[in-house]
Amino acid sequence: MGFEPDIRRDDELTAAELTATFQCQQGKGRRCSEATDSLVLVVDHTHKHAASIYADEWDESGVLHYRGTGLRGDQSLDYGGNRRLRDAEAKGTGVFLFDKTRSGRYVYQGRVRLVDESYRRREPDVDGQPRWVWVFPLRLLARAAAAAQAAAATVETQRLFQPTLVSDHAAMPRSTPPSPPNVEATSHDEIQWRLLEMGALLGLDVWVARNDRGRSFEDQAFLDTPRLRESLPRQFEAEVMALIQHIDVLWLRGNRVEAAFEIEHTTSVYSGLPQMSDLVTLHPNILIRLYIVAPDSRRTRVLAELVRPTFDALEPPLRSICGSIPYSSLFREAETVRKYQDQLKPGFLNGITEYAPSLQEGYRSA
Repeated sequence: MGFEPDIRRDDELTAAELTATFQCQQGKGRRCSEATDSLVLVVDHTHKHAASIYADEWDESGVLHYRGTGLRGDQSLDYGGNRRLRDAEAKGTGVFLFDKTRSGRYVYQGRVRLVDESYRRREPDVDGQPRWVWVFPLRLLARAAAAAQAAAATVETQRLFQPTLVSDHAAMPRSTPPSPPNVEATSHDEIQWRLLEMGALLGLDVWVARNDRGRSFEDQAFLDTPRLRESLPRQFEAEVMALIQHIDVLWLRGNRVEAAFEIEHTTSVYSGLPQMSDLVTLHPNILIRLYIVAPDSRRTRVLAELVRPTFDALEPPLRSICGSIPYSSLFREAETVRKYQDQLKPGFLNGITEYAPSLQEGYRSA
């Protein structure tokens, strides 16, 4: 087990006590100790934390997404504390997590370990310049905490498979600005940018299709989108990975894909649907919200395509897990997200999504 400090969870230590216990450096968010072969990680919850480039965050499954070190420019995985955290388990180094709740006070949370591969995403450096930051997914080792997190994840999964569920967002004061003067003239790139922007404002990581990463909208390069992921989680099979990396936009919470968006901008309205169909075929137990985003004038066509026999024969039928969002609704929600971003979860999209009924339920295309 290596070094075990004589402290218990929720014990509060002063800066001097922390340094003495681990024989580590002072005044850093990541403190290495050769003497005890340990690594101390500090998550700062003081008033300075909100403006910090090291704004570490917990996701809903109980994983801490901990930022790498490096104030300016792209962070390196081979640099100091980043390398030490990456290699901790292989080298038997103990990793200990503390919350800094007030100046000079540190509350012990327990030992942590990497539970997935570290990944890079787009975030500003200390000068506000976009750069690639390393993020380390960590989980507390406490069995009780892990069991509670697993239970919470199960409840969340069950909630995701309620496509007609009224979202919490429905009861929230809504902003209803007028639609853009000519929504139909909106470009594919603009819709893609709006989806990326919305996801980032919601505190989610975002992904843009591999073949679209060089695109931009109004001089805003997709590659500079806040919280843009450089790579996708590796939990899917190779065939599924090859497919989802070309979906127009993905929203991710840590290493879990929350939502996938295909933009059906062309007259044919038949470019993104096969992507979604193939995804369901390759991964029938998919736990991702699927959305087709299309011009208002093509609403009927999109819904008709969703109940094509080839899609309806899938298990589950594509229409049951893939909904349609019109451009005008997306623009309205983009404004709402800007105002209420701290109060929303991705499920609010169900409030503006339409799902196609089966042909047996009487749906016919116009």
